[in-house]
Amino acid sequence: MARKLRAVLIPLVVGLLVLEGGAQVFYRLTHGRWLWQSDAFRIHYTTPAPPPRDYTLTPGYTDGVIDIDSNGFRKLGVKTCGGAVVVCLGDSVPFGAGVKDAQSYPARLQALANAQGCCTQVVNAGVPSYTFAQSFARLWEEVYPRFKGRIRVVVLQAANDVSLLTYYRSAYQPGITWAAQRFASAWKGGLERWVALAGYVRRAVEVLRERRGYGRVDPRPMLDYVRRVLEDNLPRCTAKGWRVILLPVVLADLHGAGWVRRVLIGKYIRIWGDVVQRLNELLAREAAKYRGVEFVDLRSALLAARAKGPVFIDAVHYSPWGNQVVAHRLWREIKAGVCKGRAELSPGRSRSLEKIAGGRPGQ
Repeated sequence: MARKLRAVLIPLVVGLLVLEGGAQVFYRLTHGRWLWQSDAFRIHYTTPAPPPRDYTLTPGYTDGVIDIDSNGFRKLGVKTCGGAVVVCLGDSVPFGAGVKDAQSYPARLQALANAQGCCTQVVNAGVPSYTFAQSFARLWEEVYPRFKGRIRVVVLQAANDVSLLTYYRSAYQPGITWAAQRFASAWKGGLERWVALAGYVRRAVEVLRERRGYGRVDPRPMLDYVRRVLEDNLPRCTAKGWRVILLPVVLADLHGAGWVRRVLIGKYIRIWGDVVQRLNELLAREAAKYRGVEFVDLRSALLAARAKGPVFIDAVHYSPWGNQVVAHRLWREIKAGVCKGRAELSPGRSRSLEKIAGGRPGQ
């Protein structure tokens, strides 16, 4: 009996040790630190900030892919000019998660301005995981004091009000941020502080729970909060003569995607789809209320561009090609205003709202 038990237990223990070793190496490769190191859970390019932002980018941070300048803005990797300023606010999408400095759409926008001899400075003020409220707070606290009279255009794109809602569901509260989850600790403490398999199993369980729980999400508290944030901040922007461009949250199109990609990002598209559509409709309605504020739909441009290559690297983040497409779309909107030194304020309007991320992906 003891021999049979050993014959079962020894291969099982060896197998678990091999799996654990692989999981530890994978964590090291994806997080840049070993699991047991004291700073393993830190997102190293962020630093604490006062509420409501809670965190911001670390000035001077560099890791070979992400470079933050001395003012706390992601570098563009291209030359800038000291003329009219275009501020790109928001979360990891304008920040350029998953791509190099020069491949983000703010950097591509700067390159387009340079190529046409336009003395314009684009500022990448995106911070991964930021909400609308955090983005506007950064505008007033970190961007405006540095650029003041030079700002002509503010571009805003943020998806994290949606992700926070779908993550916390019934526990969602207006004003909540990702600080507790993504800044202070990427993983939990206890056993997960040392055993990588425990962390990955817990995360897999959370994903399954998230998928089951989506039907109980009520988007109204989140939508009402975003509306109030926009009503508080858009008039302040237009009063300064700035042109504001609200960009939609666009989810990846799974048309032609392989089964691996469908498994990896399909769940997010299913979870987020309806809420994203309602958020985009809200953005279009709010833009139409104010002179100088526009909702610019990116869906058509991104759909057309997919024939030449992938425009997403995951559920929401653009590929280098996708960022180029977005930059060209934005340049068409702002070129005339920033190149002659002032923004052209047109009556409040929004582009015809398409079914952005609504319905079935691929349509």
